[in-house]
Amino acid sequence: MALFGSFETEREVYSDPIYRVYSARRTGQPKADYALKVFSIQQVGFDPEAAQDLAPLLVDIEGSRLQSIEVQAQGAATSKCIAPVFEKGHDERGVWYATRFYHRSVNKIIIGKVALTRDAVLHVIRSIAQGAVDLKTTCGRPHGDILPTNVQISRSEKLAESEVVISDPLPGGESDAVSFEINDLRRIGRILLQLVQQRAIGNEEDLILPILTSAHWTNLFGNDADTWLGLCNRLLDPNLSLEDLTLERLVTELDALRPKTSFPPKLAFSVAAGVLCLVLAGVLIFLPRAQLISVTSDPPGATVLVDNKGQSQVTPLKLKLKKGSYVIEAQYSQLRLRSITTNIVVPGVSANLHFQFAYGSVAIVSDPPGATIRSQTGVLGKTPADPGGFVIPVVPAGTEVKYDLELPGRIKKTVSGVVTNGQRLFLTEALPLSK
Repeated sequence: MALFGSFETEREVYSDPIYRVYSARRTGQPKADYALKVFSIQQVGFDPEAAQDLAPLLVDIEGSRLQSIEVQAQGAATSKCIAPVFEKGHDERGVWYATRFYHRSVNKIIIGKVALTRDAVLHVIRSIAQGAVDLKTTCGRPHGDILPTNVQISRSEKLAESEVVISDPLPGGESDAVSFEINDLRRIGRILLQLVQQRAIGNEEDLILPILTSAHWTNLFGNDADTWLGLCNRLLDPNLSLEDLTLERLVTELDALRPKTSFPPKLAFSVAAGVLCLVLAGVLIFLPRAQLISVTSDPPGATVLVDNKGQSQVTPLKLKLKKGSYVIEAQYSQLRLRSITTNIVVPGVSANLHFQFAYGSVAIVSDPPGATIRSQTGVLGKTPADPGGFVIPVVPAGTEVKYDLELPGRIKKTVSGVVTNGQRLFLTEALPLSK
């Protein structure tokens, strides 16, 4: 047993070369209701000469760990979805902190291939997302590294009623907020997939996208399987951006997936009898109405499909949808842009739905101007005298482009580059006189 502040360790429950976790009790208390986590890069076992050379780096690493604990403590002060930090310290044994002892983790559930109920999956995923939102609100950045081992679960008869918390966020500040949030969304999608399929996914090679429907999804979510599957694919999308989905929006969509609460028969009968007259009187006023949703896209002119059914108009357009869940897809095949899919629930979805395609533009300039621009598909035009160049306004992001510039009496040149999302690629070339 060892003392760390006012906590006394009892037994080691986990260890690796740089990290150890002990069950612990507070001095003077009989039960080991706490966990003591110790981080020490010194445990790696460098030889004396290497340890001396690496000393500044080790100090930086331990400093980052202290920052991570401070972020967790700050977030936990206002959130029940973040593991609390009761006490922390830094000595020759490493960086340590004391938290509550949780008997389960998402990692144990996945490795143990535990079959969860729909309510349990929803509770776990929503708690993780809410914890990341709370960190973002309190600390100006979310978690950044949500792994199954970083999600702990308290002991409870029903998992759907247990306490689910996240711990050990990445060190960083507000400048890391965007990358941390996108990473959190993808990691949440990965955890959702592993819980549904009841298997661990170790490498990226094991993750084949998009995830296709299977008995795992239909048996667990029933009629809502397509909605859950669509949400999982959006979270795992390699091109996911915060324009498509944020942590706050994820929590809202998960709340909309909660099963409708049912009343006990006697209570339901009493309530129904009491409000029957009011319902009959107001039925004409409160008849279910379709929700009108304005759909736009950048660039405009995209084809819109609702549950795989094409619409007669292109964006911008208005959709009139009745109550229910829908899969909305925007396509722009003539511009070779990658299609975008989202799930919405009516009522409750915003009246405005915008699809932002991943594309950039290309501007071509030659010296002197007037050169013929030729691509694999043929002649595109001529370079103008305008310094802005000949502009191709929409090119799919990530495309490698190549154009030949030809001008009589001048040496033919080729310009090339890769298009970046949301940016203009300027391609400039001087055409020297031919001999």
